[in-house]
Amino acid sequence: MLGPKDSNKSAPPLDKKPLEEKSTDETQPPKSKQY
Repeated sequence: MLGPKDSNKSAPPLDKKPLEEKSTDETQPPKSKQY
């Protein structure tokens, strides 16, 4: 449980990424992940 923000997003437990990363991934299509 990261915090109230995570609960608000109602994201799956598998997706334990930062809000910024998640927001970008959710808004933009699954492009070539530069990791």
